Amino acid sequence: MEDPLDLAVIESRWYATSNDSVRGLFDLLAGMLKDNPFAYHYEMFNNAASLRGIINRIAEQKEIRNVYIAAHGTKDQIEAADENISRTRLRNILGTIGPTQLHGLYFGSCGFGLQTEAIMGKTGLTWLAGYTKLIDWVHSSAMDLYFWNAFYKSSAPDATTKDDRANAMVDLLLALRHRVPSFFSELGFRATVAWKKGAFLTFPDDFEEYIEDRLPAVRRIVEKHPGSWP
Repeated sequence: MEDPLDLAVIESRWYATSNDSVRGLFDLLAGMLKDNPFAYHYEMFNNAASLRGIINRIAEQKEIRNVYIAAHGTKDQIEAADENISRTRLRNILGTIGPTQLHGLYFGSCGFGLQTEAIMGKTGLTWLAGYTKLIDWVHSSAMDLYFWNAFYKSSAPDATTKDDRANAMVDLLLALRHRVPSFFSELGFRATVAWKKGAFLTFPDDFEEYIEDRLPAVRRIVEKHPGSWP
């Protein structure tokens, strides 16, 4: 496939007797961005072992650098079809992934965004994101689509170093809060970004000191055109 999105969508079965899927959402995204609804990687998992196998395999593929994990969740775990996967197990799965293998990971799960800092400390990822609240499927799906569309129209995917990616993510997150603040407050969107000297910034908690210097420039960009992102 020529020039696909560097994105893997990894989804668990949602219900025992029936199933919805986020796949249509990402088919739409890939169709809009790449004129090809199949221009991203998709797999399903049902337990920690299958998730580990998928993560390890896609981390070795140069064309994949960002991951979206879709499953039911709570503040302590994500809920796969066959078992619940704790923060510790997820941290161990991601702990073997190097900074040049995967760059970002987004949990499409209720509540589990509360664990972004705890998991980030054991990984080489540049950023982790998720939701801290019980989320409505339609609202969170709209936010997921909005986020990934903004991400792939920003400078973040093309940044060549971890520091450049981190700076690009800070500006993107500030721009998103400027454009869709209600999504962030309603869904409890939270993101942790690897920062300088091994420190982390967690959005929105740690971003206030950066707003005064960076938000005016971000605002000038996003006010030019609805499709503009820093």
